[in-house]
Amino acid sequence: MHCGAWSPTTQEAGQPYSIRWTLADNTTVELGAEGVIAVGFALLAHTDGIHQRSRQIYAQIQAAQTAEEVAGISWTQEPAEIETAA
Repeated sequence: MHCGAWSPTTQEAGQPYSIRWTLADNTTVELGAEGVIAVGFALLAHTDGIHQRSRQIYAQIQAAQTAEEVAGISWTQEPAEIETAA
């Protein structure tokens, strides 16, 4: 297993890279450079989803007229429910 930092130049130079990654079920897999990049993109997509959801909820909070409306806002509501309730 290569322990140094990975960079695009490492991949371009054909230098081996791998990292042991623990999955949600606590099993581990060996990821090469492409796998690490894929994890990064998956993390980016997940983080963007959270950001977009938080913006929806923020808009709903800003549109609320009463404390009861604010209290009824939930992170676990489906986006369609938020748009309907707003």
